[in-house]
Amino acid sequence: MPHRSPLHVGMRRVFSKVLLAGLLAIQQIDARDLKSRKVTTRLRARDDAAFDWYKLDASEDITWTPCGSGQQCARVLLPLDYSREADSPKATIALQMQPAAGNATYKGAVLVNPGGPGGSGTQMVAEIGTNLTELVGAGYDVIGFDPRGTGATLPLAQCFETESELQTFAQRTPVLVNASDDSIPYSKAQNDAVAQLCQRKLGGNGSEDANGTVEEWGGGRFMDTASVATDMLRIIEKLGQDKLHYFGVSYGTILGQYFASLYPDKVGRFVIDAVCDAEYYPWNSALVETEGVIDGLYSYCHLAGPAKCPLYESSIAKIKARVWNIMKTKTPLAVPFAAQGPAVVTEALLQQQILNAVYFPISEWPEFANILVAVETNNQSVLAASDFVAAAAPACNSTNEPAPWLRTNSAEYAIACSDYPLADDPAAFDAYLREMTRESPIAAPGWVGSYLACMKWKIEAKKRFAGPFAGNTSSPIFVLSNVLDPVCPFAHARRVHARFPGSGLLVQNATGHVATLTPSACTVAAVQAYFANGTLPAAGAVCQPNVLPFVGAVGGD
Repeated sequence: MPHRSPLHVGMRRVFSKVLLAGLLAIQQIDARDLKSRKVTTRLRARDDAAFDWYKLDASEDITWTPCGSGQQCARVLLPLDYSREADSPKATIALQMQPAAGNATYKGAVLVNPGGPGGSGTQMVAEIGTNLTELVGAGYDVIGFDPRGTGATLPLAQCFETESELQTFAQRTPVLVNASDDSIPYSKAQNDAVAQLCQRKLGGNGSEDANGTVEEWGGGRFMDTASVATDMLRIIEKLGQDKLHYFGVSYGTILGQYFASLYPDKVGRFVIDAVCDAEYYPWNSALVETEGVIDGLYSYCHLAGPAKCPLYESSIAKIKARVWNIMKTKTPLAVPFAAQGPAVVTEALLQQQILNAVYFPISEWPEFANILVAVETNNQSVLAASDFVAAAAPACNSTNEPAPWLRTNSAEYAIACSDYPLADDPAAFDAYLREMTRESPIAAPGWVGSYLACMKWKIEAKKRFAGPFAGNTSSPIFVLSNVLDPVCPFAHARRVHARFPGSGLLVQNATGHVATLTPSACTVAAVQAYFANGTLPAAGAVCQPNVLPFVGAVGGD
C-alpha cells in the first residue's frame, strides 16, 4: 500500500531484535516431568532447507511437519465464512510451533500475535520462538499463526502483480502528508488506485454459490478480526484444548479483546501487552502520549551524558534545539553511495525515522542519534552504510521475486478498514487531521495516511463485529502497559482493564511500545508467574525497567 503506518512499519522492523534483548531479564521456571498431551501430533519428514509453505499439504486436522530449528509447521483448513460453514470455501491458515521443552510439565499451547495489523505470527515464532517459550514457561507450546490476509495464510491480501510493481508504486508516495501542499489529494488518489486493485483481487464477483471458490466469494470480505478470533477458537479445538492461552501485543491486544468478548468462556491464560482500546482503535486518541515519548529522546540523552549520547548538550532544551536544527538546516543531504544506490536524506525522512524510533527507544534512540550526528557532520561513510538511508532508496528487483508469504501485502488495510470502516468524507478527514495534529504535531503527518487509505477502501466485511468489547471471562486477563506508549496510550489499558471484571493490570514505568520489549526482571517474573499458576499482579502494581535509553543498565541488574 502507499501508506504504511508507523504502527505497522515500526513493529515489523525491530520487533524481534528488541524482544531478544528484553528477554535477557528472564528467570527460568523449574522444569517438571512432561505429561502426556491431549492430542498426539503426527509428523512428516521434510527437507527443512527447502521448506515451501505452499507445498505443505493443508488439511482439516492440524498435521505438523518439521520446518527448521526444531520447530513444526502446519496448514489447516477453516471455513472462510463462519455464517455458512456447510457450503463455504476454505481459508488456509498457516501455523508454526515452538514445541514445549521435553522435560517440563506440559500445560498446553499459547497462541501469539505480533501486532500490525498484518504481522506474521509464523515469522515471529520462527525468529524468537525459543525466547517466547522462556517468557510463557517451558511447559507450553508456542504457536504463531498468520491471520487472514497475511504471511503464508490464504486468502492473502496481495493486490499488486509483483513486489517490484508495488515498490515502484510506493516510491511515489508522500512520506508525510501536509495540508499546505498537494500531498493529501495525491495520497487520496494513490489510495483510491490501490483500493480498486484490491477490490478486483479480493472483492469477489457478488455470488456465494455453494462449492464456489474463495476468489468468487471474495477473500477480502472475510479478513475482519472477528473471523480471525473464531479461527483461534477452531485452532485450539483442533488441538484438543478447551481454552485459549494467548499472548498478543499492540494490534494483538485488539484481537484479544475481540476473542474475549465473543468467547468469554474460552479464555485461559491471556496476556495483552501494549493495549489499544478496541472501542477507540485505530482512529481516536492514539497519539496522546507520543510527544511525551519523543521528549524522552532529549531527556534520556541528557541523563546519559556525553559519553553515551552523541547529541548531548548542557540542557534538555539545547539537545532538542540541536536535533531540530539538524533536521531543518542540514537537509536535504545527498548520499550518492548508499548501499542500495544514491539517496537523499530529507527532513521528512528523518521525521519518519522519529516515528519508527518512538516504538522502541532503548534500541532505536541511539541509532537515530548516530544518524543525526552523521547528517550534521556530513559523515558519508556512516550514512552510506546505514539501513535507514538504504531504505530511502528501496531496490526494485524484477528478476528475483520473493516467495508470496515474504512479499509486501495490503493486510493492514484489509483488516483495519474491515473492522473500522470510514466514509469517504473530506470534512471528516480534515477534522481528524486537526485532532491528531493537536495530539502530536510530529507524528500526525505520518499517522493519518491510514485514515486516508480506509476512506478509499472499497471492500466491506460481510459480518462485522462492533462490540461491546467487554465480558466476564472464565479466567482473568492480564493487562500490561508502559506508563508512556506512543500509539497505545496507558489510558486505553485502564479502560480495557475496567471492562473485563477480574482482570489484572500491571504498569511498567517505562516509555515505548510493548512492555515486554523493555528489559525488566520484575515484569517478566510477573508474566511468568501468571502463565505458571494464574497469579495476577496486585492492585496498583508497578514494575521498574532494568535498562533505560542511552543510559543502559540500571537498578543493579
